[in-house]
Amino acid sequence: VGGVGVATVTPTPPGGGSAAGKSAKTDSNQAGKDTVTGAAGRVWDACDVLVDVAGKGVIGFVIRRVEQYRDLVRDAVEEIEEWDPDEEGDEFFDELLGDEGEKNDADDEEEEEEEEEDDEDDDQASKEALHAQKKSTLRVLKPIAQIYPVIISNRLTKASGSLGDVRKLEALMGDLQHIPEHVDEVAGALYEADLEKAGQFLRKARDCASNAINSVVWPGNGKETGEQIGDKFTTWSNTWMKVMEEVSKPIDR
Repeated sequence: VGGVGVATVTPTPPGGGSAAGKSAKTDSNQAGKDTVTGAAGRVWDACDVLVDVAGKGVIGFVIRRVEQYRDLVRDAVEEIEEWDPDEEGDEFFDELLGDEGEKNDADDEEEEEEEEEDDEDDDQASKEALHAQKKSTLRVLKPIAQIYPVIISNRLTKASGSLGDVRKLEALMGDLQHIPEHVDEVAGALYEADLEKAGQFLRKARDCASNAINSVVWPGNGKETGEQIGDKFTTWSNTWMKVMEEVSKPIDR
């Protein structure tokens, strides 16, 4: 009809939108689901904590958590004990490298043999250093692992649950929780032959253990009294500090 254009409208296919639009919508939906799932998980964790506190009381809940930290430290110490610094790497990749070596020319083989001799000397020195680090690490970690059962039996089972005790327990749990985290870092650094990092986190674990002991060294109000001089934990902690000072010398150099 004169002068009037007719617009052509292309119908949107069922389910509409481009592939890119669908993908963006799917990603958005998935992100939303992940957020909800994460929030639900945190709610359930909080509910578990409340159930524990209601069923066992604050002290019972703290003891259970400290026992979990204790088990983590024990497992890590056992894993380090079983670890052999002389153990070779992945056999699959070793075989692949061996196959490639067989394909080298004769001239290359002679050069490689010289390089391998140098590498073997370096490897031997590295392994000796790892063995020494493993030994000094275990000498520090074993006394650290001992503090958990001693604190549980001599302090936590005797705690009153008063406001003062609860505040003290919060600080104590923080140190006891950080220890297995640091020990995991120590183990990972040893496996990677990173001696500097291993020493760094070993000192952190040691410091957390010392802080934990110092925070509960005196029973009751945390002050020294005539009646508390003979406290078994206090006597034990003094001995522990002396032992830790001695075994820490290699990592403090």
